[in-house]
Amino acid sequence: MLLDRQVEFERISIRHNGSEDEKLLFNQISSNLGLVEDLRIYSVGNPGFSPVFTSWPQNISILSSAWFTLEYLLACTCTTITIWNSLLGNKDFEEILKNWKAGGFSNLEYLYVESQNITNNGELILGMNLMELARTVIQTDDGSKNGTIRLDTGSIEMTDESKHVFSVNSFKLHWSDPPAFKKPQIKRFLIKILLQPITRDWKR
Repeated sequence: MLLDRQVEFERISIRHNGSEDEKLLFNQISSNLGLVEDLRIYSVGNPGFSPVFTSWPQNISILSSAWFTLEYLLACTCTTITIWNSLLGNKDFEEILKNWKAGGFSNLEYLYVESQNITNNGELILGMNLMELARTVIQTDDGSKNGTIRLDTGSIEMTDESKHVFSVNSFKLHWSDPPAFKKPQIKRFLIKILLQPITRDWKR
């Protein structure tokens, strides 16, 4: 197996159909993911299969991430995490922010979560609703990092300003404030979190 030979891979893409052979193969790959720069998982066909990560790649992208729970996310040591079609909700996002405030996610530079369960339904995050979170500056408990949260109708973005002061355009994430922000019936939010200054362009 190539991964057993300590060969580094720029990208590995997985489309898992849930077969026993694929479970075995994933478990073999999992212990060597530190050799992988970019891991992309398109699907996990068997809802009863919970992948076990004994190591993590540098970057991970998951297209159908209903199985990727908060526990997976909090354990993830990747630099970049991008998950689509997630089931994470407001409480999960609050737990993510609390973990960051406590010094977690030490490697993380970029986190993107798409979920229909993050809503402006009155459920508070760090004591604030989603509208109040807009442009809020939060700080780690030890005071070493400041994070600015920006809110759009389709996204939440947090930038770490602990080392440099950036404008949003510095990150080239192609979002802008809506011209007239009304209080809409928001059914879906995307979360974008940047926890460290980025030295190169990130492309979704």
